[in-house]
Amino acid sequence: MGRGSYGDVWLARGVTGLYRAVKIVWRNRFKDNEPYEREFKGLSDFMRLTRGEVRQLALLHVGRDDARGFFYYVMELADDVVTGNQIDPSCYEPLTLKGLRDAQTHLPAGQVLHYGIELAAGLDELHGAGLLHRDIKPSNIIVVDGRPKLADIGLVSTEQDAMTFVGTEGFVPPEGPGTQAADVFSLGKVLYEVATGNDRNDFPRLPTNLSEREDRAEYLELNEVIIKAAAPSVADRYPDAAALLDELQLLAAGKSVRRLRFAEAGAARARKWILLAVVVALVAGAGAFAERRRANLESAGRRAAETELANLTRRTLHDASLAAAQRALETGNYGVARESLERAIPPPGEPDLRGFEWHALYREAQGDPAETIRESGDKVTRIEASADGRWVAVDQLSPTIEIYDQQTGKFVRNLDGIHRIAGFSSDGTRLVGTTPDYAIETWSIADGIADDVPAKPGVNRPLQVHPELPYILYFEDGQNDDDHRLGIWNFET
Repeated sequence: MGRGSYGDVWLARGVTGLYRAVKIVWRNRFKDNEPYEREFKGLSDFMRLTRGEVRQLALLHVGRDDARGFFYYVMELADDVVTGNQIDPSCYEPLTLKGLRDAQTHLPAGQVLHYGIELAAGLDELHGAGLLHRDIKPSNIIVVDGRPKLADIGLVSTEQDAMTFVGTEGFVPPEGPGTQAADVFSLGKVLYEVATGNDRNDFPRLPTNLSEREDRAEYLELNEVIIKAAAPSVADRYPDAAALLDELQLLAAGKSVRRLRFAEAGAARARKWILLAVVVALVAGAGAFAERRRANLESAGRRAAETELANLTRRTLHDASLAAAQRALETGNYGVARESLERAIPPPGEPDLRGFEWHALYREAQGDPAETIRESGDKVTRIEASADGRWVAVDQLSPTIEIYDQQTGKFVRNLDGIHRIAGFSSDGTRLVGTTPDYAIETWSIADGIADDVPAKPGVNRPLQVHPELPYILYFEDGQNDDDHRLGIWNFET
């Protein structure tokens, strides 16, 4: 199937009919024995430390024949480019990430994100076992049953043994290979190539067809992760695969990494401006104190000193408002940040001290746009949202639950005869809670009718519905000096 500098890869079939890949590594292709033995040791370490890990290439057997000068290893086989896991030896061609990119120019952002999560998780497992790959590139990533896996495992080594220069130009970071951060850089360049269709050496140039891509928004979010993964400077890069995996999973969960980057940059800028403002205030304070001291000695300057003191006080309060807003933004408390910034707005007739730093923080403090879906009514005691993104249930003092459309914010219907709610069933079709006499019951969202399953009697206070199973956690008041208790109730049975 292929020939490398040190060995050949063969398509093999066992007596059971299963196809495997076998690589034979020849001693006479090495200049001396040390790198030959180092590659064999890397295989042994890989097989011992990654056995059973589904994200790693399955290494099924390792053997050697010192008399004939070779060792070999048997691996699971990559899918075929055309037929997947249906292997025809007469025309088999292994499916690699390079082959996918060559066939499609670039992969959709969603597919790149999926592959990125799988590869980052696999690389994290490898690093967790104390191993490095050292030559991550599209042609060294195969697809097995639809899952991407790092191949060419003969180059895998421990960090202690990673002293030789191994890698492919463009995928090796400026500081060189042999570290976890270097493996992250290589994976970042791989994701760049398959997501953009550009050559790795074009990084960080955006794809020329970006404005025409249907996945433009998803790509721009993914690009934020790629830029950090493939950053030339180690200080700007993810320190390890686990950090890269965290942000890829953040994207998969629908969160915005671009917004996170904007907030981080805004926080850094604001900190610089606030520090400068504090220094200016201190310098101004020292100067004002000296001026006020002189003015107090001269009765003619008394009014000037009082004015300076008022200005200093105003500036100090202004800077304190900015500092409070900054602390609130760092914890994601946009409401407190806006309140702090609004305190810095001057009353009519007083000087306006707001500058660039105030406006930068105020823009950041706006957060995501909010929409009011309920302007008035009874006091709200609880709000629950269905996991499928369809409904919002509003619990209030009266025994009536208001249902709103989660996507449009529009009122849908009232469900009467419900005292308190715990949440929605996992499929989002029923609301779970208690009746006015505290029995546990479920109601249809479509028509508000209680189900046929007998309600659980007693004085029950609903707490939480299991996100996947038909269980409700509740607190039951003890009657006639009986103990109170926590319980779990199956509301389907």
